[in-house]
Amino acid sequence: MNEFLDYLSFQEARRLASRHVAVIPDEFLDAAKRHLALHKRPLLQVFLKPDLTFHVTGDDFSLQLHLGDPYLEPVIPTWREWIREHDNVPPSRIGKIRLMEDYGITRAELDDTMSEELFFQYSCRHDSPSSDAFDFLHEIGISEFHDEAGNTVGVLYLDDGVCPGNDSKIVTTDDYLSLSCLQHALEQRGHRCNFVIEE
Repeated sequence: MNEFLDYLSFQEARRLASRHVAVIPDEFLDAAKRHLALHKRPLLQVFLKPDLTFHVTGDDFSLQLHLGDPYLEPVIPTWREWIREHDNVPPSRIGKIRLMEDYGITRAELDDTMSEELFFQYSCRHDSPSSDAFDFLHEIGISEFHDEAGNTVGVLYLDDGVCPGNDSKIVTTDDYLSLSCLQHALEQRGHRCNFVIEE
C-alpha cells in the first residue's frame, strides 16, 4: 500500500511541477465530452494546413505525444558526420581534434557508424519526436486544463528525465479529453495543430 501512496504522491508532484493552466470554455468541454462518450475517441479538428502534427501513441490509460512520426527510424550518422553536425567542427578541423580524448575513437574509425548508445541517448533528450513535443509544449506553457469554474479537466505530464539513467523528455496524458483541450488551447494561441492517434 505504501508503494501505491508513494506513486500517487509522485503523480501529484509531477502535476504541480509542470502546472501551466489553460481555461477551456464550458461549451467546448460539453461538446468534447459528448463526442468522447459517443465515439470513444477525442473531439479533434483536422486542419488542411496545420502548423504542426502531433502523433499520439499508447492506450486509453496512458498516451504519449510526439511531434513527428515516432516510428520513423533515425539514420545513425558516422563519427565524422556527428562531429561535424553535433559539435559544429568544420571538415578542415576534424583531423586536428583529440579524437581519442573527446570521443574515444581513432582516426581510422571516423567513417564508422557512431555508437548507437550515444546517439540514442542524445536523441531522446534533444532530437526526437518525443523531445520535440516536450520542448514545444514547455515553451508554450500549457500543462493543465480547467473549466470556467476552475476545476481541473485535463493534465499533461511534462517529464524531463523519466527516471535515473534515462534523460528522455516526454509528454504524456491519462485521457483523450486532454487531447481535445490541448488542441483547443493551442488554437487559441494561434497554433493550428493536428493530432494523429496511432493504432
